[in-house]
Amino acid sequence: MNQEVQNKIDQLTSEKTKFSTNEIVNKSWNLFGKIALYAIVAVVVYFALSYLFSTLLTLVLPVDQTELMYMLESGSFDFDELSEISMTMMNESNYRLTIIINFLLTCLITPIIYGVVYLAYKADHNQNVEFGDIFYAYKNGLFPKTFLLSMVSTILMYISAVFCFVPFFILSTLMMLSVPFVLFSNASTMKAIGASFKVVGKNFGGFFMMLIVMILILLLGLLMCCVGFLAAYPLIYVIMYVLYKEIIGFESQDKVEIESSTTNNPYI
Repeated sequence: MNQEVQNKIDQLTSEKTKFSTNEIVNKSWNLFGKIALYAIVAVVVYFALSYLFSTLLTLVLPVDQTELMYMLESGSFDFDELSEISMTMMNESNYRLTIIINFLLTCLITPIIYGVVYLAYKADHNQNVEFGDIFYAYKNGLFPKTFLLSMVSTILMYISAVFCFVPFFILSTLMMLSVPFVLFSNASTMKAIGASFKVVGKNFGGFFMMLIVMILILLLGLLMCCVGFLAAYPLIYVIMYVLYKEIIGFESQDKVEIESSTTNNPYI
């Protein structure tokens, strides 16, 4: 991890991690307006690939879902019957293989969504945003980290969801800054997650309230049908960026950029 970022984390106190939820959302919304087109394209690409992979898996590894479809079409829900059907499907090798492959493919394309955080960074620093920036998390040696982050996040969220929603909400809150830490601090996946835990832990209540706001934004987007959700989903990642910027900042990165532009100026 970048030493300056590590020093900043070590010096943080609960007071320094406080923020105004309304202010963060307002800043995020204004920043999102600058990258809305590219951010929405990133979400569309992500879900299009997800649908494509899922369809191809169904064709290559067909699974008999007749009983499940019959139960759903009948309108009657029986938990015991659903469990029995699920166990029967799990015994099929195709079904187990489909779950594993689908999990890996999902982790493979998730860094596309992480690219929204980088889009926010460029727009916030008055840099030209390009279509290729959507795939930033695959470049500069970041892909192994972002791929692993996607895997770890998915596994942890699934396990926490199994143990009811309280652990899920707690874990979602603690990992809120893991993506920007991976993208901007030169940290490994596990160190980025650990850094997120450490920072959020100093103001867990504030970050938890922000998580509730994020969930409300997603719900509002769903109520506005597909168009609303396509905007709401990337907005969540812009909020993550703004939180990281407000608490950790980009002093070292900005300094390097200023020195570089000064050195390359032919008129000096």
